[in-house]
Amino acid sequence: MEWSSVGNLHVTLYFFGDVPEEACADLQNRINEVVAHMQPLELGYECITFALPERQPRIVWAEFTATEALATFHNELARIGFEALGLPVPHKDFIPHATLARVAHPEAISVLDVGMVTQIEDRIQLGELKTKKHAITYCELLSSHRSAASTGAYDLIHKYTFGQ
Repeated sequence: MEWSSVGNLHVTLYFFGDVPEEACADLQNRINEVVAHMQPLELGYECITFALPERQPRIVWAEFTATEALATFHNELARIGFEALGLPVPHKDFIPHATLARVAHPEAISVLDVGMVTQIEDRIQLGELKTKKHAITYCELLSSHRSAASTGAYDLIHKYTFGQ
């Protein structure tokens, strides 16, 4: 398994895909309009599992509770993606998640046993998230198109603080 670096761990609330540069300012403004009226969101840990269970396992992720507020925010981001970029509205259920590892040889692993899950939870210190919810007070728009100044897998495009 190839582990995600701690500095690149994030909860994916919506994936816009490749955004044309000329659409970025409009996208940022639309997100800001939504976030400005929001209160902090709660995040609670559910489990560690393989992403996309209908396919051969390639990604290990941590799933988080899809609260009504998180789902509403996700739907607002989907609306923005449709209006600003013409993206199709997602037809799958929203699963807030963080990618923890990528499986280089998926044929070598078919299940996550209890020992492996415990090892992963300990590695990224998920223990506290299992017992209480945490407030999300901001969200970030990230780009995987790395710039020359990039130090991780993602560049920060904009940070939005809820209620501001």
